[in-house]
Amino acid sequence: MSRPSAQEAAAVLEDGLLGLSYNVTVRATRDGFFIRAENSHGTIVASYSISKAGLISIRDEGDLGEELLKKLHLTEFSEEGGAISAAEKEALAFEAGRAFGMSQIESDEFSTFVTGNLIEGEKMSPSEIEKGFETQTVARNKAAAERLARRYLEQLRWDIERNRAYFSRAEVAPLLAEVNLSSDDMRDRNVDLAFWKGARDVLDSSTDSRKWVAETLIQPIAKQILKKRTRA
Repeated sequence: MSRPSAQEAAAVLEDGLLGLSYNVTVRATRDGFFIRAENSHGTIVASYSISKAGLISIRDEGDLGEELLKKLHLTEFSEEGGAISAAEKEALAFEAGRAFGMSQIESDEFSTFVTGNLIEGEKMSPSEIEKGFETQTVARNKAAAERLARRYLEQLRWDIERNRAYFSRAEVAPLLAEVNLSSDDMRDRNVDLAFWKGARDVLDSSTDSRKWVAETLIQPIAKQILKKRTRA
């Protein structure tokens, strides 16, 4: 049997993980593919870097990847692929950056920022509030809440970009470790750039992020403000 390509092995992993009811993300890298599987709670249960050299199991609870490949006789990809290439490091740093971006969105600080802005908006006169962003509108209209979420996420991105140098290794290191990288890898300019590009991807481009902020933060907080207004 001829050796399968990295693309064929990646497809097997993707189909197998989807069959196990995981949410699967596949990203092309210069050398092959990065694959991540999450459960319904958004927890990463498996992630892999796969290239011509083989499969590198970065995180794999229960050896899911190896078992899936062995069942389909793709044993060439069931062994460790060796050292991670520069291109793979950049792809992995991008994923770590995305995790960092999400951690900032889910932080208490961002929740406080959203709450403060909504409370300040409630204190404004109707003429001062931009049409479509009134408390009652964002509380009841999901599209309006997502538009407001986009603005809040833009502000968060600007704050992160401005304070990038102040984020400690202690904050970033665990996220790098999740993808088998270390703080030392961030000394490589390309790896560092890939990490922050991943963070921007979540904050700028992710529809899921806007939806999460709208549904988890903006609308519940706005509804609470309206309740207090009714009681007053």
